Amino acid sequence: MPTPNLTLFTAPWVTRPIGLTLFAEFFARLTHLLPSKYSLPAPCPGNDCFFDSLAQTLQQPGDLPGPLLLTLRDVEATAAAFHQPDGLPEDHPDRNPENTESARLRQAIVLWLRQNPPPNGQPKASKPADDSTTAGLPDNPPTPVAPEPATCNPQPATHGKEPATHNKPRPTLPPDWVMKVDPCPNPVNGKLLLDALRALLARFVVLPKWAAETLALWILHTYAFELRDVATYLGVESPVRRCGKTTLLTILSRLVSRPVVAANVSSPALFRAIEELRPTLLIDEADTFLKANDELQGILNAGYHRPTAYVVRVGQQSPAPDSKSQTPALAFFSSWCPKVISRIGRLPDTLADRCIVIRMQRKTSKEQCERLRLLEATPLRQQCARFVLDHAQAITAARPEIPSALNDRAADIWEPLLALADLAGGDWPDLARQAALGLSAGAPENNPVGSLLLDIFILFCTTAQDRMFTRDLLDALNTKFTDRPWME
Repeated sequence: MPTPNLTLFTAPWVTRPIGLTLFAEFFARLTHLLPSKYSLPAPCPGNDCFFDSLAQTLQQPGDLPGPLLLTLRDVEATAAAFHQPDGLPEDHPDRNPENTESARLRQAIVLWLRQNPPPNGQPKASKPADDSTTAGLPDNPPTPVAPEPATCNPQPATHGKEPATHNKPRPTLPPDWVMKVDPCPNPVNGKLLLDALRALLARFVVLPKWAAETLALWILHTYAFELRDVATYLGVESPVRRCGKTTLLTILSRLVSRPVVAANVSSPALFRAIEELRPTLLIDEADTFLKANDELQGILNAGYHRPTAYVVRVGQQSPAPDSKSQTPALAFFSSWCPKVISRIGRLPDTLADRCIVIRMQRKTSKEQCERLRLLEATPLRQQCARFVLDHAQAITAARPEIPSALNDRAADIWEPLLALADLAGGDWPDLARQAALGLSAGAPENNPVGSLLLDIFILFCTTAQDRMFTRDLLDALNTKFTDRPWME
């Protein structure tokens, strides 16, 4: 699996204008993310080769410590979010000086330094006399807007008549909505963490076989999906209402990383929300709007695989260099993130083929679970974040063994979960593979049309007829057959 390259920190012509002073402060804060035997080039005075050495060191992201790589990617994403679409070339004399790649990276580093004070016991690097690390920046820098995809050339993040600027506010989220938690301070036992997630799910909702194990792995995957190329989808289906789908999504919204819940979503809102928030998207009531929306289905179909998960739109008109004419600017939006899609009835075939499908049923009188009231999930979320932080490099490099009974697409969507199960250890590697076989190995054969055709064939054979009125056929199907897949 290729690892996306850094684009700004590996460009000396971008980093050199920032200067050694700011990099010295930045690197001093990164030391706690590095293994004891790993070191970065030293941004000390007189080291004229520092920026070239830094670029050479960071050009192989697969060799970098996982926490360091995640931090540098976040800083680059913030730098892209500071982009101001003035439409002028980088070297144009009238261009805003704070709109160059170097200036944006410098702003992002300063913002990161303000948001990440020195760890306990680590002295803060002395501030230069001219305060060069914060010169020209306000005390409260603007909140960045949506970052551009790291694999595309920077483009103006503007659409229609409302240009996006560095002063644009972030989306308004519901009150008390927790998008991100800090990792817990102590290392986490992966097996115990997954056991706790599975037990919590079983307390509040009745699940089919292997669903609890799958959901526990998927919750942990939402904290680690950016380390892989596939963001695993879950499909939650039920034949009728009151089967626990909404309760399950409510529990997941308390446990996953950066949750965004939607009972309805349009195509533009979908990819803009993903670009802005990098969320775990939980879509409920999909049966009310998804079936008639081919555009939304297409975006969802492509959004599980990072290299193909882009939506292209025409952005703000910008003047061409040395010309008074207007040229359209293309903008690329990512639709790549983990998703849960819940609905009554079956998902569209193309989307179900990209999901791990969990089919819910109404609980019986013998099946009991607790009512969902106050669920304090913060400790489990912090443990998930810490486990991924400690094992980021191993998660990126993992090549888990895939059960041979899975087809290629099922293998793709299960691979990130199997990698986490192998790292957790205990009985989870075996449980994860049993769940994969139980939920996905036989999925292609579960087409309800096949059983319907078989039952029609049986009716013709038992009645010894070669033709039948439609009303008689429907009456016979509804009275002589019960609990068949096509009846849903």
